[in-house]
Amino acid sequence: QKASILFLSAIPKVEKVESSLCSKTVDLIVGGMDAKPGEFPHQAVLGWPRKDNKEEYDFPCGGSLISDRFVLTAAHCLKRGRPEIVRLGVNDISDQYENFVEIDVEQAIR
Repeated sequence: QKASILFLSAIPKVEKVESSLCSKTVDLIVGGMDAKPGEFPHQAVLGWPRKDNKEEYDFPCGGSLISDRFVLTAAHCLKRGRPEIVRLGVNDISDQYENFVEIDVEQAIR
């Protein structure tokens, strides 16, 4: 089975940000918790082959499964070109042995 990727484009509102606030980081959203395996079954991660190892993937973008063949993601994800794979059921993208479903991407629709 192959999937198609739909890209969502939006024009963000420009806001002034104080540079002194930019260095502050937190591990989780305030009051956030780690997701439980299977808690968000429609969450997808989009994979592109790594430059240094074509057998492995980077997952810089996510999306939502909106049908059995389509994943919706943000338009800026297309800057890297068409992703090669979509994974569903991922709870930890750094765990290559995790139980997930991997689907080849057939096309990216803008």
